[in-house]
Amino acid sequence: MGRKQFPDQSDWLSFFETRPVEGFERDMPIEYQDLTFRFENQEERFVVTMSLGVQEFSLKAVRKKDASVLGVYDFKTVRHRTGSMRKSF
Repeated sequence: MGRKQFPDQSDWLSFFETRPVEGFERDMPIEYQDLTFRFENQEERFVVTMSLGVQEFSLKAVRKKDASVLGVYDFKTVRHRTGSMRKSF
């Protein structure tokens, strides 16, 4: 089975159009790093945090005008083990 493919530093920079405020340590494989990106548009600020090795991703969006939180999204990988839980419908 092949090794997982993770986007490299230039892929993330192209996607977020900014450098991470944390992460990208040269001597550590990217899948073991925690990366934090901050960027904004005219109305909102965003903070994206990724932990690629444990497959976690979070996004926080805040309205600039009044600092109200528009959304906090926290995604984690969930694995289903066959036979360990009974499905109910």
